[in-house]
Amino acid sequence: MSTDCTVIATKAVYKALAQAELVYGCKFPIGEILFNLKGRAAGQVRYPVNGFVRSLPEMRFNFELLKENLDDFVREVIPHECSHLVVYRLYTLKKLNTRGRPKPHGLEWKSVMRDVYDLQPRVTHSFNVKKAESQKFTYLCGCSGKTHHLSVIRHNKVRRQVSNYLCRSCGQVLEHQTVNIMQ
Repeated sequence: MSTDCTVIATKAVYKALAQAELVYGCKFPIGEILFNLKGRAAGQVRYPVNGFVRSLPEMRFNFELLKENLDDFVREVIPHECSHLVVYRLYTLKKLNTRGRPKPHGLEWKSVMRDVYDLQPRVTHSFNVKKAESQKFTYLCGCSGKTHHLSVIRHNKVRRQVSNYLCRSCGQVLEHQTVNIMQ
């Protein structure tokens, strides 16, 4: 079943991009299609840069959400992400937009969602993400008795010393609460 899901999703990506190619009369090349996205996000388009050369955009999908919601995922998430790629190619690379870079879910993206995929442009999905939300890490700040809960992704960024997160109330850097066995 798991490889079937990825095959179905991959075919749906190419079909959605072919549909946009018919409407706009140009190609929408894509790099890798990956199924390694974690957490609450269902999909993502990334535009990697190797040195000064832009690589082909890659699409990342959340395999767990795909597996649990295959039909809705193919119907909604894949066109959503393909719309991002289409807008990027049309308005950013070809510079058809004179007012600067289009917003991720702006007018251009909404137009592609409606005109190409005949879908209501929705920014978020409505899939059950309880599994993704279940693992939270407790952090403390300078506020008395206040705790903060960070996701696995943010917790790992703190551990790798890539990011720090601040309390919005006191402005202090959040510190991971470790369990004290010697009480």
